[in-house]
Amino acid sequence: MEKENRRVRYTKMVLRNSLLSLLEKKPISKITVSELCELADINRGTFYSYYQDVFDLLAKIEDEFYLSIFTSIAQSKTIKTNADLLCRIFEVIAENGDLCRVLFGEYGDKAFLQKCCSIQRDRIVSEWRSYTKEIDGNQLEYIYSYTVDGSVGILEQWIKNGFAEKPRDLAAFVVKLNEKGMQAFLKL
Repeated sequence: MEKENRRVRYTKMVLRNSLLSLLEKKPISKITVSELCELADINRGTFYSYYQDVFDLLAKIEDEFYLSIFTSIAQSKTIKTNADLLCRIFEVIAENGDLCRVLFGEYGDKAFLQKCCSIQRDRIVSEWRSYTKEIDGNQLEYIYSYTVDGSVGILEQWIKNGFAEKPRDLAAFVVKLNEKGMQAFLKL
């Protein structure tokens, strides 16, 4: 039984890596199961025993990654600063560098990125609301969008640069940048 589990893990890993390789060159809608299986050196029957189509494979890859990020955030109750939380998230991103290069790349899944960025949206906006009564809900949403979109831009650049900075250093930079900008609106 152990041998079968190892074989299944290997097959799924090869399919994952092959899909990511193809996604660096073209969008998911242009990738066929045949092409994926040929690159992975796996027959179509084996592929279909695990996945419905290439979209299903990508969804499962994204779900696994999302769970990693979500778990890091869920553990944030023991984290004392935003820099520590961001550091954990950036560590997960760096550990999944091959996937993130694709997700943040030209043919990445922008809907998935939005899903990841909105994990803590309600909690963060509510926390900001407690800092000030002078800013209305729409303005808080603008501040959130600005902060998240700017942070995603920094992440994209970090990924393009091959993760040149350490996750802790990048997290401290993003927190400092965001907090300085938000001080104009929120009493932090």
